[in-house]
Amino acid sequence: MIKQKSVRVATASQLAASLLELKGYPLRFDQYEPFRAIYDIDPELMVFKAGRQIGKSVSLGGRLVSKSIALPYFNSLYIAPFQIQAKRFSNAYLDSFMDSPLVKKYFRSTGTSRNVYEKSFSNGSTIYLSYAQTESDADRIRGIMADLLTVDEVQDISFDALPPIFEILNASDHGFKVMAGTSKSVSNTLEQLWLRSNQLEWAMKCTHCNHWNIPGDYDSCVKICSHPDGPTCLKCGKFIDVNKGTWVSTRPSIKKIVGFHLPQLVIGANCVPKRWPRLYDKVISAQEGGLYTPATLANEVFGLATDLSGKSLSMSEALKCCVDDWKQ
Repeated sequence: MIKQKSVRVATASQLAASLLELKGYPLRFDQYEPFRAIYDIDPELMVFKAGRQIGKSVSLGGRLVSKSIALPYFNSLYIAPFQIQAKRFSNAYLDSFMDSPLVKKYFRSTGTSRNVYEKSFSNGSTIYLSYAQTESDADRIRGIMADLLTVDEVQDISFDALPPIFEILNASDHGFKVMAGTSKSVSNTLEQLWLRSNQLEWAMKCTHCNHWNIPGDYDSCVKICSHPDGPTCLKCGKFIDVNKGTWVSTRPSIKKIVGFHLPQLVIGANCVPKRWPRLYDKVISAQEGGLYTPATLANEVFGLATDLSGKSLSMSEALKCCVDDWKQ
């Protein structure tokens, strides 16, 4: 009997890390652990709502380019609400990844296009870029056939615009959809998609008391960020390592729509001594009536939706408003 050698297949995140560079530096996940799964899985619909400046655009660009490399003749479409956003993403992220030495050597040629709204590869794959906000704007993308649709800042796009945009995937054997952004009100498009998802949270186990810390609401996020030197356990108050977390579904019965919640505090790069004080100061500012309001903290830092009043009530604040002997 001939003994066959086992073949190890690289994951999508491993492929991206081995091929892609951003601004001259290799793409790395060691301080961005939550993003590995965003590369490695392909659900029918992926939703991720995030705080600002956590690597969302980097992950979208890396995923688009790595998919184009891994699958010949694979077409992708990136959509943002405004034209300037699509241009900025094209120049800052896609061009940078496509300038990676290995990508240029093996997947680019003199015949491939590289304009703002179209990037092609020597294996026949193409990334298109466009912009849309309303259902009528969807006419701009009619005629494009795509295998992967990525919609960025989806909270600023009308929910009614999504069905006609989704039609570009109709002829594809893949039909992957990625919806990403930062939640604002509880009624925006991103939040409506999130409510339909399995709502994954980054759970971090405390090595001191074994408590699982899940930053799923405003109170929990504030408490985890309550120490000036780093993130701490909700139960015992000792420091936790956010890089050793794992994704946990809060609605495991949902299978087709996978949602990721990414507050700034779960990104290891934000928890190093040089950068943690920036995050901590935002929390203190919101608590003491400074530049950051609780609503701004919830939206921009914790990636949580708030109501239109602009005031984010925590659970403890809401309970304080209750009166035991109140009668209607």
